[in-house]
Amino acid sequence: MSRRVKVLIVVAVLVAIAGTALQFGRYENQYADRFNPLLEFSEDFVQIPAGSREVRDVLAVDLDGAAVPYRITFQAWGTDDTYGLIEHRGLYVRSFTPLAANAVPERARTALAAGR
Repeated sequence: MSRRVKVLIVVAVLVAIAGTALQFGRYENQYADRFNPLLEFSEDFVQIPAGSREVRDVLAVDLDGAAVPYRITFQAWGTDDTYGLIEHRGLYVRSFTPLAANAVPERARTALAAGR
């Protein structure tokens, strides 16, 4: 077997290992999710205690009130609002925007209150 074929085989194996790790590593930690090209950014609503700086294990829901299948931890930087919009990819949160209660859709607000 030539050197070129061996190099191609090694590269193909490394790509397969990396792809498998990204696929099965989703929603495990924010650092893997941050660079995972298999995940897309989404915007979801959260409810947090007023004045929170670091929010841990919070429920996130979409516009229709459907919950994401994991809990999210992020920095809220001491906002007085109890609702917010996060832009995230898996567990990695890119941004947090504080929102007033009336800015959150009714279905999302109901789902957050129920804590589903």
